[in-house]
Amino acid sequence: MRITTLFAAILAAFTSLVHGWEDDCKGSTRTLGRGECGWALNTIVNTTTYVGGDDFSQLECMIQYRTGGFRDQPLLGEVIKQKAQEILWYCPDQKGSFGTGNCPRCRVTINWRDGGCARKWGIATGTRFWPPWPFRKGEE
Repeated sequence: MRITTLFAAILAAFTSLVHGWEDDCKGSTRTLGRGECGWALNTIVNTTTYVGGDDFSQLECMIQYRTGGFRDQPLLGEVIKQKAQEILWYCPDQKGSFGTGNCPRCRVTINWRDGGCARKWGIATGTRFWPPWPFRKGEE
């Protein structure tokens, strides 16, 4: 009996590796607005090759390319951007993880993150200088 259970567990793990990442639309309970990920998408360079562990987050939108423990897995920014746009298009709350197909657990993930200071000052990387002069009334 135990051998059968062990065999089933090994078979399930192997099947997961062979078939790759299952796309999902899961994430934070916080919802992203339709235009929230525009800044983050613009930080992905189509012609650059990324290898995993890359973060393109801006404001309250987190976009990441992850390899799920596999070593460097080269992928063009164009594919990462395409997968991110698919998540934004197909997922009702604009968050989730879609497989990239270049390794069994490679994926692009979009989720909500705390934009904190960037949201307060209305800035994103490369758009304004820090500190944001002049201060707005009540934010000195």
